[in-house]
Amino acid sequence: MPTKSLALKYDVFVAPELPFNAPKRVANSDPPAWDPKTATLIFGERDAVLVDALATVREATALADWIELHDRRLTTIYITHGHGDHYLGLSVVLDRFHGARAVATAGTVEQMRKGSNPKALDEGFRKWFPGQLSDTVVLADPLDSSQFDIEGCLLHVIETGHTDAPDSTSLHVPDLDLIVSGDVAYNRCHMFLAQTTPESRGNWMAALDRLAALKPTAVVTGHKDPIQGNPPTVIDDSRAYIEFYDKQCSAGLGDQELFDAMVTRYPDWVSRQEFLILPGLLAKR
Repeated sequence: MPTKSLALKYDVFVAPELPFNAPKRVANSDPPAWDPKTATLIFGERDAVLVDALATVREATALADWIELHDRRLTTIYITHGHGDHYLGLSVVLDRFHGARAVATAGTVEQMRKGSNPKALDEGFRKWFPGQLSDTVVLADPLDSSQFDIEGCLLHVIETGHTDAPDSTSLHVPDLDLIVSGDVAYNRCHMFLAQTTPESRGNWMAALDRLAALKPTAVVTGHKDPIQGNPPTVIDDSRAYIEFYDKQCSAGLGDQELFDAMVTRYPDWVSRQEFLILPGLLAKR
């Protein structure tokens, strides 16, 4: 085990909303655009760990440039879950940092495998972002442990089950009192609930309770309003959002009524997108 770093730090890269091809069913929604997404760099005196790798070549190239500015050796790229907007940029980042290794839980690797087969990509991300993705798709290696380290400081994987995606995870950094939540929590950004069920929403809320029990002082979410910080209150905010959505679904609202209920309750949250809120618009995220 290497000597423990005297101090870890973290930094957050936010890729802005990205226009894409999507149908519209209701009034009052924003023009179709993917919600802002993050990548987090955790670094010590010499080394760095990246959490998530974005999607398009342009995003991943900008991310790699940003990582280089930190003057650290990138050793590991951790992927939180198997949605393509968090890992399709891997090949671009790894081409820049040849010594880095991409890792994820076995469950996430399997979801990546399913989502990156040619048929799934052609019907999903390549259709939504034509000409913007790398021709090469790289999968992470499965971790054989629930923790790994950076300069002797342990990073703990938290398996959260089916939340925003099946086999989702978050990463806990005790030395920073930090949770990098992936898509388990959102930060003042409308949440991807369109593919949830009452059961998965219940699991999602329980997962958020588990994160809250760790009492972090900072939480970096996978999607966020770019002007916001990284407060721990996003955990409770996300839970309340899911609970409110669940109640609206139980009331049997139509598409327009459901959409209006969510954006009226959360008028200041970014990404007023139909595909996040309304079932059936995207085959798979």
